[in-house]
Amino acid sequence: SASGDFTFEYDRDFACPTDEDVYSDGVYTASFPNDAEIDETGQSDEANVDLTCYKPVVAKDADTEWFEKYEWTITKDVDPESHTGFAGDTFSSDYDVDVEQTVTQYGYRAFGSISVTNPSTEQIIVSVADAVNGTTATVDCDPDTDGDQTSLTVAGGATESCGYTVDLADTTQLLNTATVSYNGYGFQATADVIF
Repeated sequence: SASGDFTFEYDRDFACPTDEDVYSDGVYTASFPNDAEIDETGQSDEANVDLTCYKPVVAKDADTEWFEKYEWTITKDVDPESHTGFAGDTFSSDYDVDVEQTVTQYGYRAFGSISVTNPSTEQIIVSVADAVNGTTATVDCDPDTDGDQTSLTVAGGATESCGYTVDLADTTQLLNTATVSYNGYGFQATADVIF
């Protein structure tokens, strides 16, 4: 209550949601109107808080490759192996030539790129990781620098990307998952690994 001029003060906290499904192209907006009214007179006034939140938008692809080594063995047999005779005799021998091929597959790997779009107007620095069904990939966000760089700087409104490679055991179809970490949260994108 107030019997003269008086200021009522109170706080309200606002937070950006962590549920990625409520974001559209990396942007979430909400409006929070707040009304104050004098009970006795019905007079009121409104103060509105607009909340805009951003999250990195992650996309990825997955290519595959493997190698095949072809080895051959050749054997040749003749029957009969020798003939004995006199002048004018003729002889015949049959030859069998066998060729066997052995194919060895090796060097299975998935590779591709992970892109990060920053929908905000401010620069962000994210950490990028990638794995295929639990097998950790090698991520490189700066190929011009020695060693693997997993940190990526993305200017406001820009898109940057990292490359990745991962060695695999065979041609089994798997799921490739990229995780981009920012502000304590991980944002993901997936792609099927199909040989």
